[in-house]
Amino acid sequence: MPPLLDGEYRKSYVMWQELIAPLIVLEFVSGDGTEERDQTRGKGKFWVYERVIRAPYYGIYEVKLGHVTVYELIGGRYELVRPNEHGHFPIELLGVTLGIWHSKFIDMTLPWMRWYDNEGNLLPISKELAEYERHRAELAEAQLQQERQRANLAEQRADIAEERIERVEEQVQQEQQRAELAEQEARQERQRAEALAERLRALGIDPSTV
Repeated sequence: MPPLLDGEYRKSYVMWQELIAPLIVLEFVSGDGTEERDQTRGKGKFWVYERVIRAPYYGIYEVKLGHVTVYELIGGRYELVRPNEHGHFPIELLGVTLGIWHSKFIDMTLPWMRWYDNEGNLLPISKELAEYERHRAELAEAQLQQERQRANLAEQRADIAEERIERVEEQVQQEQQRAELAEQEARQERQRAEALAERLRALGIDPSTV
């Protein structure tokens, strides 16, 4: 049912303005339920909903008892709807069921009347959907933060590994330089020894006897 009628917020359902009967009427019992079950011709609520308004479904919600009774219009008369295996009342024209939800809502713990699907799952209202979406967004943000942390950790590990590789490469390069220097010194020593041997042979002295 739209919240506006002729551009104004509706306060009640008025048949001569709506021009169509509501699919379901839910009466909240304020007394002992006698008024809501009154079938007196021409004035009883039950009679009016059944014979005049002819709403396909009529529910009587007794808050104090935590109980709801549902009737379905069949052949022009209301017949009691039996609860399903979940204890909920099928509203087949809507594809949902009606049942009692014992929990805290808007800071009050009551047996609330709520809609369920045919499998017995509670159908969330807009506030609950918003809370669910907020929770899902927070969870996604937390997961994203974890991924960022893992990525940063992996990057740090990669940097450490790269530094280790650079140090090893530097050590290898230093070893190579030391090896080249040692080889150069050895070559110079050989050259000096050969020069000395050549001079001794020039003097007629056998280098092997020195």
